[in-house]
Amino acid sequence: DNKKITKQINQILDTVIFILVPMTMIFIFFARDIYFIMYGNRNLDLGTSLFCVSNIQIFLGTIAPIFSSIMMSLKLRKEAILTLIVSFLAKLVTFFPLVRFFGAYGMIYSSGLYYLIQILCYFYSLKKNFGINIKGTSRRFVKILISSLLMVLPAYGLHQLIPFGYSSRITDIAIMGVLGILMLGIYYGLTVYMRLPQKIFGIKDISRSEEHTSE
Repeated sequence: DNKKITKQINQILDTVIFILVPMTMIFIFFARDIYFIMYGNRNLDLGTSLFCVSNIQIFLGTIAPIFSSIMMSLKLRKEAILTLIVSFLAKLVTFFPLVRFFGAYGMIYSSGLYYLIQILCYFYSLKKNFGINIKGTSRRFVKILISSLLMVLPAYGLHQLIPFGYSSRITDIAIMGVLGILMLGIYYGLTVYMRLPQKIFGIKDISRSEEHTSE
């Protein structure tokens, strides 16, 4: 049943996006701090920039295998293999030109393109064979993205107020932990207000249930 398949695919994507988008935003926000903790002050600006860009590649690289698994479970093996071949050829063609023009960034761009082509091809195959519709997931993705961006704002303000000298890894880790908990709390509050966890995970809306019981 195509409707059931569409519903299951939307549920899978909703769950992954609900977790992956805010985590990607947090890693981008703390890119400089994470690089400093791992590698120190050497090439801090370049390392931070590369780490930020690589997070987008990681995001796409997490979504693509999920689509691949869905394709295999729905017995679209030929389409999945063809997609891998096409994306590999695209990476082969674009890798050296992108590295030549963008340096280290070119490798990340090429890998990102590799995963993006896979996602688009997988979606096309699923749309063609099962008529899947991800409009609901797209709307929730926008809400999740907005919530993720809003959660960064207070942490950004505190990050500017707190002096980061990038001289003590222990201090940096402690501040990251505090700000990270703050960001996740804000994200959860915003998404609950938008009823996203209730919709995605089937969590009972406590506030509404209390209103019904009081009536």
